[in-house]
Amino acid sequence: ARDLPGVVFADHQLYACSQDNQDKLREIIKEHRLNRVVISSCSPRTHEPLFQETLQQAGLNKYLFDMANIRDQCSWVHRTDKGRATRKAMRLTRMAVANVTQTVPLKESEISIRSELLVIGGGLAGMTAAKEAARQGFPVVLVEQEAELGGHLRNLRRTVDGQDVQAFLNELRNEVLAEPLIEVLTGAVVVGHSGYLGNYSTEVMTSAGTARTLEHGAVVVATGGREARPEVFGLGSEPKVLTQTELERRIEDEPGSLKAVQAAVMILCAGSRDGERPYCSRVCCAQAIKNAIALKTLRPNLRVDILYRDIRSYGLIELKYMEARKRGVNFIRYDPETNPIDVSFENGKVAAMLDDTSLQRRVRLDADLLVLSVGADAAETEELATQLKTPRNASGFFIEAHAKLRPVDFATEGLYLAGLAHYPKSIPETISQAKAAVGRAATILAKESLRLSGIVSYVNPEHCAVCLTCVRACPYGVPFINQDHTAEINPALCHGCGICVAECPAQTIVLRHYTQGQLLAKIEALPDEDEIPQAAQGPYEEAGSSL
Repeated sequence: ARDLPGVVFADHQLYACSQDNQDKLREIIKEHRLNRVVISSCSPRTHEPLFQETLQQAGLNKYLFDMANIRDQCSWVHRTDKGRATRKAMRLTRMAVANVTQTVPLKESEISIRSELLVIGGGLAGMTAAKEAARQGFPVVLVEQEAELGGHLRNLRRTVDGQDVQAFLNELRNEVLAEPLIEVLTGAVVVGHSGYLGNYSTEVMTSAGTARTLEHGAVVVATGGREARPEVFGLGSEPKVLTQTELERRIEDEPGSLKAVQAAVMILCAGSRDGERPYCSRVCCAQAIKNAIALKTLRPNLRVDILYRDIRSYGLIELKYMEARKRGVNFIRYDPETNPIDVSFENGKVAAMLDDTSLQRRVRLDADLLVLSVGADAAETEELATQLKTPRNASGFFIEAHAKLRPVDFATEGLYLAGLAHYPKSIPETISQAKAAVGRAATILAKESLRLSGIVSYVNPEHCAVCLTCVRACPYGVPFINQDHTAEINPALCHGCGICVAECPAQTIVLRHYTQGQLLAKIEALPDEDEIPQAAQGPYEEAGSSL
């Protein structure tokens, strides 16, 4: 590295990220009057902000820096060949040095942050998020399109472990309505959304038919879901066919209506895990087990048969599954393709026929009730998703930015999600995710101001043809046509993805810190073809993976 053009100092440290070496780096910068720094060491994903902060403390712009990722791209992937890893590390370092010579100081703009939080959805997730945010001192506006708070929780009566859901709901609802920092808008619908991180503006149509504009710093989307209503096994047309939620309400609210019931058959995954609903709703098995135990508690001699594809009794629900077995609940496995269930209705009775693989014979189950576990559907949020520019999957559930690293974040900064709007989940999981979403939002709302990244796209208006290519290509809808009839990109909204740069036919858009000059410098810094070791020229060898 000492022999590379422009390099005036090079040194080796065992732990470059340690505090002692950070102090030493600052001294070296001042002593040698360095204006560019390259670190060939750990992953930029974890350590780049640390080194950039050190540069700032030494008086340099943080963008006059580059890292050669010789850990992830060399020592990890070539751990069995140290010679190849070393040669590749030299090439990556050479490219980083060439790149940093083309960098320029970038300016980071600072924006003020509004401390208000907008929560869309007044179910369990929405009310929990609003309550948690208010507890931390943030003003909250809770928007619910229904006339009453509660969402799908209003249809449930008992948890798997027997707790009173309605008592919990009433207590939570009263706490939300009594909280002075929470403003509740029922019968309201979001009709417009604009702005950027920390400074959003959302237009809401209230129940009175008037439009209201809300100014806030972050959004929690908790639009919830509903019980599915597939047209299977006579649901909706036969009075003897109920869903699990309908049965749960009858057990709790009208137990007398079940006195004449001698036998009940439950079919799990009814209308789920198929072409229309390919996903597992996760909570249906627990609800079926819960209702089966409730029926046996109400009438111990009542026969309950559960026809299942797979029992998803994860966690402590397994104990309830074992209890149901001990109480005499009969579990029979079926396969919708090789062992489908035939259901018929005769003389006010229900008959289900299938092959019992345990008995190795075909059985007929006569019952007074047919109860279906139908799964959960996402709420209708297509228009809302378009306004917020948030992605959904084919089933209508919102998609998080990263399942492991950012499980409650949207790709757009300042927008978070929780509850059934994300995917079907239990009450405890919904509460946990709602609190997690508020925790993420609080990292923004608690700040008075925020510095924006300097890595944003910029349009040179002189060569802009107003072709709208960037407007159509940007997944975040950032570019727009200004009054001068040229494309413009708001740096506060830009994510720095570079898609508009690649798509612009006039090449008039530049992504700062990833300019064409920098990219060409890195490419030119690669060794000539005859410098690449012969053993490294295979399609899956070092030469093919170095970029």
